[in-house]
Amino acid sequence: MKSAQRPDPTFRRFADELRVLPEQYLGTSLAFGRGKTPSVTLLKEGHGILTFNLDPGALTFNPPKFPTALGQELGSYYLKMIETLFPGVKKGFPYIKLDSKTSDRLEAVLGLVREVLGKSSSQATGA
Repeated sequence: MKSAQRPDPTFRRFADELRVLPEQYLGTSLAFGRGKTPSVTLLKEGHGILTFNLDPGALTFNPPKFPTALGQELGSYYLKMIETLFPGVKKGFPYIKLDSKTSDRLEAVLGLVREVLGKSSSQATGA
């Protein structure tokens, strides 16, 4: 009998941090995948800005939705910073396989997400 493999602790922490974002930022929600592998998509104003696949450990982004979700300027900034964090990432719909070379950047991704969500929330409220 094959035992279930436990998720990487780094991935688990990242997922836990994503889970609390809707409580911290207006207009933010999560959508959970219904496929064969566990996934969660972070939505801003109903538009996906990041999807985390727990197994095999990957991030995907949806740049065409960034301007609608975050505003044009902030959406462009978000994409530019993703490309800075993951040089050479495929244009269009970036997919980042998380491994020993990339999983150490998850904390920076969380920081970036918090930054853009905070700025988009303050833009929406006029703060």
